Amino acid sequence: MKIIIIEGVIGWEYTASDHRKQLEEAAGDDLDIQISSPGGSVYDGNTIKQLTEKYKRDYPNSSIIITTYGMSMSMGSIIALSGDEHHVHEDSTYMIHNPWASGIGDYREMGKMADFLEKLSNMSARVYSRKSRKAIEEIRILMDEETFYFGKEIIDAGFADKLIKKKDNKKTDKSESIAYAKLAVEDTISRMKSEKFDFQDDLLKAVALIKDDKEIKIPASAGKNKQTEVIMDLEQLKKDHPGLYAQVVQIGKDEEFDRVSAHITMGESANSFDIAVKHIKEKTGFSQSVSAEYMSAGKKNQSLQNRQDDDVNTGGQAGGDDDEADTKAFVEKIKKTRGKV
Repeated sequence: MKIIIIEGVIGWEYTASDHRKQLEEAAGDDLDIQISSPGGSVYDGNTIKQLTEKYKRDYPNSSIIITTYGMSMSMGSIIALSGDEHHVHEDSTYMIHNPWASGIGDYREMGKMADFLEKLSNMSARVYSRKSRKAIEEIRILMDEETFYFGKEIIDAGFADKLIKKKDNKKTDKSESIAYAKLAVEDTISRMKSEKFDFQDDLLKAVALIKDDKEIKIPASAGKNKQTEVIMDLEQLKKDHPGLYAQVVQIGKDEEFDRVSAHITMGESANSFDIAVKHIKEKTGFSQSVSAEYMSAGKKNQSLQNRQDDDVNTGGQAGGDDDEADTKAFVEKIKKTRGKV
């Protein structure tokens, strides 16, 4: 069996050329493909997918098992579905969304880019639909919303075939994992921009891969009624569509619950409830700078704790902090009531 490790940003840490070489070395062996990626190049990702599928056609008796370690997101989520089976760990994160690009030009150039992105979105939707057996219209809505799945949710949604449970039985926090996953996506985008990645060229090459593929033309607003556009406020929505209003309210509650829970988890991890309280009160979401703030506070508090331990061991007194007690009391109150927001 040939083990292939796809790790990091597609097109940087792992390229289509790397994958072609790995498959040539396999020469008909069964494949154990292990992936952990936030995504990356659309062209390299689709090429890796097609090379894996070609390997299966060339060696029909071979077995291709792809296992997600950590995360399979964006183009990584497409690659993860190119084998015979997709296995995930119970602390894995899986994310689907529309391909995106960045470029310059007049309305004609931007129009072409929009058409290319639509074609790639349709291609991705067909991949997700075939695996999950969901309607393409439903898949397109999930892609529009940039949908994250965690652990068993990936199995339940139909994007994986087997769940690998942790041996230590320790539960991984979903909110924290998704927060880190979102940070990984932001870091990938920032890296691509800082290294002056040619998004337009990548997009053109990716579209060329599917130019002969039978296309299913589905608008980005698939599943939504475009015949009449009605603008209404929440009170009108509540009056005319009480069921939909309740769903909207519940979504807001769930998102706020996840946001507060993530900050509490990060605050506990960094032993910095004061930072968590600040961001909860200010309704701050997660970004690279916020995560860095928690990491910095965690290192600082660990250093202080080490010094306090040294003081105690040498007969000194460890100091108290009334503010910390007040902050912890506030957090405990939030924990008790956060399910009611």
